[in-house]
Amino acid sequence: MIKSVFVLICSFLLLQAASFEDDDFDGVPNALDKCPNSSFEDIVDKDGCKKEKVHLNLEDTQKSNRKNHLNFTIGWSYYKTNEETSHSHSISLSYIYKDWSFYLNYDANSLNNKTLSSNDLTLALYWDKIKDNFIWELGAGAYLPTKNKNLNKTDYFLSSKVTYYLKNYEFSFTAQYNIARDYNAKNNFFFTIEAGSYLNPKNLLTLSYTWQRRVYKNEKNSQTISLGYSYFINKNWYFSFDIDKSLIYAKEKAISFYIGYYF
Repeated sequence: MIKSVFVLICSFLLLQAASFEDDDFDGVPNALDKCPNSSFEDIVDKDGCKKEKVHLNLEDTQKSNRKNHLNFTIGWSYYKTNEETSHSHSISLSYIYKDWSFYLNYDANSLNNKTLSSNDLTLALYWDKIKDNFIWELGAGAYLPTKNKNLNKTDYFLSSKVTYYLKNYEFSFTAQYNIARDYNAKNNFFFTIEAGSYLNPKNLLTLSYTWQRRVYKNEKNSQTISLGYSYFINKNWYFSFDIDKSLIYAKEKAISFYIGYYF
């Protein structure tokens, strides 16, 4: 299923690219572009001419946008291994005030088509430091089980993330340590290296690599490569999808879709 969806998405993007010529990557086709040499950092009007800059100064822009901000996201994921398949639906809320971010997420999971096999509620608090083109984030949180509480205990995590912005590119490194309290589980750690490119102001393409120590003692450590795409419909709406492929287990793969709204 994932392979078919991946082929369909790639075919669609290739067809769009083949039929859409836009030499200055401003989102306006060459045939309609009255300003054919727009800078990549410009936001343009319907004629392809500059309206405003996308990036002025990261520190000033981020601080001005972090006074009071709410984000709502819903998502769907499909995950497959050699032995099992699972689906999950998620709803998340994040609230940003100055240097602080509050995060709430609820996941409803089904394993091998069994409805609501496990649910988790995630609560987290993050602190950000913005300097020049860098953002440094520190966070702590908990995974609270809402189903099968006799087997699933509350787990905790600590995380750190550094992001660097360079023109239309972004690079990040994330590390997280999880304190596991479930039966037969052990504390685990993962890190992610990610690179992203804004194809134009509305389209972001990312590629990432994740290494994780497995939660359960009889499993191997994992390595995963992920391809992501985000489209910013307007200043409020956006959607994204991710495709994950294990480098250790041949049949382990996942695909996720999200749609979100900024208040």
